Amino acid sequence: MWLKLTSNLSLLAAVAYTYTPYALAQQIKADIYLPLNQRTQVTNNSPNFQIDGGATQGANLFHSFSEFSVPVGSEAFFNNATTVQNIISRVTGSIPSNIQGTIRANGTANLFLINPQGIIFGPNARLNIGGSFIASTASSVTFADGIEFSATNPDANALLTINQPIGLQFGTNPGGIENQSRTTDSLNQLIGLQAQANTTLALVGGDLTLTGGVVTAPNGRIELGSVGSNSVVNLTPTSIGYILNYKDVNDFQNINLRQATVTTIGSQGGSIHLQGANISLTDGSLVQVGIFGSGIGEGLTVNASESVQLIGNNNRLFTLNEGTAISGDLTITSPRLLLQDGAEVVSSTTGVRKSGNLNIHTSELLQVTGSGSRLFTQTESTAANAGDSGNLTIHTGNLLIQNRGRITVNTLGAGDGGNLSVNAIKSVELVGRDSRVLTESQGSGDTGNLTIITPLLRILDGGQISVSTLGAGKGGNLTVNATESTQLIGRSQDGQFASGLFAQTQGSGNAGNIIITTPILRILDGAQVSAGTLGAGKGGNLTVNATESTQLIGRSQDGQFASGLFAQTQGSGNAGNIIITTPILRILDGAQVSAGTLGAGKGGNLTVNATESTQLIGRSQDGQFASGLFAQAERQATGSSGDLTINTPILQVFDGAQVSAGTLGTGQGRNLTVNATETVELIGRSSDQRFASGLFSQTQGTGDAGAIRITTPELRILDGAEISAATLETGKGGNLIIKASDTLRVQNGSQISVSSTGNVAEAGNIDVTADLVRLDGGKITAQTLSGNGGDISLSIANLLFLRRGSTISTTAGTNASGGNGGNIKINIPNGFVVAIPSENTDITANAFTGSGGRIDITAQNLFGIQSRPFNTPTSDITASSQFGINGVVNINTPDVDLARGVLVLSTNIIDPSQLIEQSCAAVNSSQGSQLTVTGRGGLPVTPNEPLSSEVIWSDTRLRNRIAPINQSRATHTQLPKVVDIPHLIPATGWIFNNQGQVTLVAHNSTATPNTSLSIPTCQNR
Repeated sequence: MWLKLTSNLSLLAAVAYTYTPYALAQQIKADIYLPLNQRTQVTNNSPNFQIDGGATQGANLFHSFSEFSVPVGSEAFFNNATTVQNIISRVTGSIPSNIQGTIRANGTANLFLINPQGIIFGPNARLNIGGSFIASTASSVTFADGIEFSATNPDANALLTINQPIGLQFGTNPGGIENQSRTTDSLNQLIGLQAQANTTLALVGGDLTLTGGVVTAPNGRIELGSVGSNSVVNLTPTSIGYILNYKDVNDFQNINLRQATVTTIGSQGGSIHLQGANISLTDGSLVQVGIFGSGIGEGLTVNASESVQLIGNNNRLFTLNEGTAISGDLTITSPRLLLQDGAEVVSSTTGVRKSGNLNIHTSELLQVTGSGSRLFTQTESTAANAGDSGNLTIHTGNLLIQNRGRITVNTLGAGDGGNLSVNAIKSVELVGRDSRVLTESQGSGDTGNLTIITPLLRILDGGQISVSTLGAGKGGNLTVNATESTQLIGRSQDGQFASGLFAQTQGSGNAGNIIITTPILRILDGAQVSAGTLGAGKGGNLTVNATESTQLIGRSQDGQFASGLFAQTQGSGNAGNIIITTPILRILDGAQVSAGTLGAGKGGNLTVNATESTQLIGRSQDGQFASGLFAQAERQATGSSGDLTINTPILQVFDGAQVSAGTLGTGQGRNLTVNATETVELIGRSSDQRFASGLFSQTQGTGDAGAIRITTPELRILDGAEISAATLETGKGGNLIIKASDTLRVQNGSQISVSSTGNVAEAGNIDVTADLVRLDGGKITAQTLSGNGGDISLSIANLLFLRRGSTISTTAGTNASGGNGGNIKINIPNGFVVAIPSENTDITANAFTGSGGRIDITAQNLFGIQSRPFNTPTSDITASSQFGINGVVNINTPDVDLARGVLVLSTNIIDPSQLIEQSCAAVNSSQGSQLTVTGRGGLPVTPNEPLSSEVIWSDTRLRNRIAPINQSRATHTQLPKVVDIPHLIPATGWIFNNQGQVTLVAHNSTATPNTSLSIPTCQNR
C-alpha cells in the first residue's frame, strides 16, 4: 500500500517549489564579547569560512558572532578540538542568519546556533557535523549552575561554564526560523537539513516555516518548536542528543510546513516532536517516524496550543515499522485537529511487531473532512506472525466527520486489528456518504473493538460507524454510550449507503456485537443499525438500552429501505439476537425491527422489554411496508426463524402495522409471545384497507409456523385488525393461545384466526382464556382449504357475548374438498352465552366432504342462539357437513333444558280471590276472605317488565274495621246482630292446573291432593 520511505524522499526531491532568497549579507563575523584571548577567530578562505579560537570551558566551546551567514556554495567550518562535546555559538548582531551553504564541525560535537533575529536555511543549506544540531532564536543558553550565555546582553566579563546546557531563554518577539533545504546525498536521496544518525536536530524559535524544506535525522530525534516572548524551553540530555520540554512556555507561535518533509528514517529508532500554537501541513507535507530493522522508536508527538491542520492530498503524519522494529506511538494534543481533502494521520506496521498506538487529544474539535482524509492505524503483513495494528484512541470535545472522511483501524493480513475508542465531551457527528468510523479485518486477523462515548451521537446522510470482518478474522464489538441521545438519520444522496451502526462479517469469521446505551435512540428516514453475517460466520447480537425512548420512523426517500434495527444472516452462519430495553418503543411509517435469515443460517431471536409502552403505527408512504417487529425466515432461506417476544405494559398496533414471526421458506417458524401487564390494542387497517394491523405467525413454505402466545388483562382487536397463525403451503399452521385475565374484545370486522390455505396442510389450534369475551362483528376462526380444521377452546369466567354477525368457526374444506371440521369447546360453567337471534351470529364446526366437528358448550344458560342442523339467517350452532357426516353439538346447561324452549309467561294477572279458600272469614264480615294488592307498587303489566319502585304497604282494612266497631260500642248497649256465616270447606291439598299454576283444593276434589299441606282449625263466632 505504501511506497518505501526512501522512494518517498526521492519523489519529493522532484517536486517543484517556489523560493525567494532573502536580501541578507552572507558573511561570518566575530564580535568582541568574549575574553580577549578567547575570542572567536573567523578566516575567510573564499568561498569558505574557518572558525577557530573561542572560549573553552571543560567540554564546552563558546563562540560569539556579530553576523553569521553562509553564502551559496560556501562552508562554515568550526575547527574545534575533537574533545569538545558542545559548540555553543551566539549571534549578537541585528541581522538574521542566512544559511545557504554548509555548516561543518569536527568530531561528534553538538552545535548550538543562537540568533534572536532569526535563522534561514536556504535550498542548499546542509549540515556536516558529528553531533546534534540546535538552531534557535533564543536570547540565551542557560546552564545548570545558573549561568547564561546571552546573545542579547553579551558581556565580555561574563562567566562561562563547564556544565551541560539545560535550557533556551527567549526574549521579546523572538525571530522566526525558515527551512528550505532540499539537498541530496551521494545516492541522490533527498536529505535536506540532516543530522547524523542517532543525534538530535532541533529548530526552536518564533514562527517556524518549512517551505519545501526537508529535515532528516536517521534513527535520531527531530524537535520543531515555535514559542512566544519570554519563554523558556528546557533541554534534557539523552543518548541521542536532547529532549526539549515546553512546560515553562507561556505562549506559542506557529509552525507551517508547506511541501515539506520531516523524517527520522532508520533501522534503529527515531522520534519527532512538534510544538507550537498552530501547526499546519499543506501542499504535500510529510512528518514521519519510520523504522525498518530491529530498533525501537519513541514515536511522533504533535502538541499545539491552538490547532493542528493537515489540508490537502499527501499531507501526512505517519509512523511505520517493518521487520521486528517498533515505531512508537503517534500522539496529537491540540484544542482542534483538522484533516481535510485527503490528509492522513497514520500508524502502520508491515512487520511482525505491533504498530504504534494513535492517540488524539482535542479539547474542542476533531474534524475529518473530504475524500481520502483519514485517521487510522493498520497492519498489512500476511505472514503467520504478522504484527497487530495499534489502538486508536480519541479524546475530543466534538468529533465531526464529513464528506467521506474516515477514522479506521484496519488489518489487511494475519495480524489482529487494534481497538478504536472515541470519547467526546460534547458530540460525535458523521455527515455524508462514506464518512466513517470503523474497525475492519480483510485478512485472517481479528477486528478490534470500537467504542463511542459521547453525550450526543448524530449520523447523517450516509455516515457510518462499523466493525466488520471480510475474511477469517473475528469481528470486534461496537459499543455506543451516549448520555443524551443517539440520532441516525437518512441515507447518502444516491440512496446506496444508510446512516447507521453496523457489525458484519462477510467471511468465515464471526461478526461482533452492537451495544447501544442512551436515553433516546432515534432512527429516521432509512437509517439503520445492523448486526449481520453474509458468510459462514455467525452474526453478532444487537442490544439497545434506552432509558427514555426508542423511536424508529419512516423509510428512505425512495421507500426501499426501512429505518430500523436488524440482525440478519444471508449466508450459512446464524444471525444474532436483538434485545431492546426501553420505557417506550415507537415504530412508525414503515420502520422495522427485524431478526431473520435469508440463507441457511438460523434467524436470531427478537426480544422487546418496554417498561411503559410499545407502539407500532402505520405503514410506509406507498403502503407496501408495515411498521413492525419481525422475526422470520425469508423465502430463499433454509434456516429457521427465531422467537419474537414482547414484554410491555401496553402494546398498541395501529393502522396496518404488524408483529410477525414466521417462515417463508423451508425453515421452521418460531413463536411470537406477548406479555402485556395492562392491555394489548390491535386497531384498524392500512389507509387503503388492504393490510390489517395485528400479530401474525405464518409459514409460506414447507416449514411449520410457530405459535402465538398472548398474556394480558385486556385484549382489544378492533376495526379490521387481526391475530393470525397461518400456513399458506404444506407447513403446519401455528397455535394461537390467548390469556386475558379481564376482557377479550373482537369488533368491527376484526378476527382471531388459525388457518391453512395449503394443500392438506393442517391449521393450528386456538386456545382462549378470559373473564369476558365480546365479539361484536368479529370472528374467531380455525379453517383449512382442504385439511382438517383447527380446534377452538374458550375458557371464560363470566360471559361470551356475540353481536352483529360474529362467528366462532372451525371450518374444513373451504375449497369444496376434504378435511374434517375442527372441534369447538366453550366452557363457561358459571356464566352465559348471549346473542341476538336476528343478528346471524354463528358457532360452527362445519366441513364440505369431511365430517363435521364437535361442539361442546358448558354454561349456565344460552340466550338468543340455539343448535340447528344447518346454518340459517338467525344465530345458530351447527356442526354440519355438506356431503359428509354431520358433527355433534353437545350443550350442557345444568339448570335449564334448552330443548324445551324458552317459557313465555302469560300477560294476564290471576285473580287471587279465586285461589284463597274462604274457611276463615273475618269477624262481622258478610263478604268472606280476600287478597288485596294496594299501594304505589304492585305487579308489572307483563312478566317481561320490572317491578315498580317504592312499593309501600298500606293496611287500610284494619283502620276501616276498627273505627265502626268502637263507634257502635259508644252509642249502643244491645248485643251485636248475629250474622249468618256460610258453610266453608277447608283445603286439604294443592295441585298444578293445566296452565302450570298452583291451586288449593278441598277434600272432595277429584284431583289427587298433595297432603303435605297442613290445615289450620278455624272456630265460627
